[in-house]
Formats: sequence, C-alpha cells, structure tokens
Amino acid sequence: MGKVQEIAEGSVKKFKLGFRDALATRLGGKLKAYFDFCTHQGGKLRLENGEFHCLRHFSVFDAATGARTAGLAPEGSQLAEIPLVVEGDEVFAVQLISDF
Repeated sequence: MGKVQEIAEGSVKKFKLGFRDALATRLGGKLKAYFDFCTHQGGKLRLENGEFHCLRHFSVFDAATGARTAGLAPEGSQLAEIPLVVEGDEVFAVQLISDF
C-alpha cells in the first residue's frame, strides 16, 4: 500500500485492494483503512474532522471505528474495515477471502 509516512495525521491515502477502491487514514497516530463505499448505497466517502461523510446521501461514519453516526445508512452499520500490517516503514493492506 505504501510507506507509513505517506499517511499524515488526519489525511487520507486512496488505494486499490484488488479491484475495489479503498482509503487509509491516521487518527491519533493509529492507522485505519476501509473500503471506499457507504453502507447505504455505495457512495464514495470524504474525511472531514475525524468522520467519513458519504458524498451521495450524506451519511456520517466515525473514522476511528467505522460506525455509522448519522444519515441514511442503516443504524448499526459499519464501514468495511481492511486489516493493515506494518513492517518497518511499509504498510500492507490484507485482503481476506471473505472480501471477494
């Protein structure tokens, strides 16, 4: 996926995992990654003040947990998290068989 230092605090790094769009962020020093789609109707996401906002219907998700906090996305839904592995200064996204 890239180097640890490429993901600045509060920023987003977009990447592909297989054929799917994904994004990674660093919040409070912790790296998190999710597939770039809203749980409502698959809209793209934008990071703003520690929250991911759906650009289609304005659902909001906590960037630290992926949990839906507002909007049309189903209550209790969460963004699909991507496991990350850090080795030295490299970050690797792990694609699970269940992601296919």
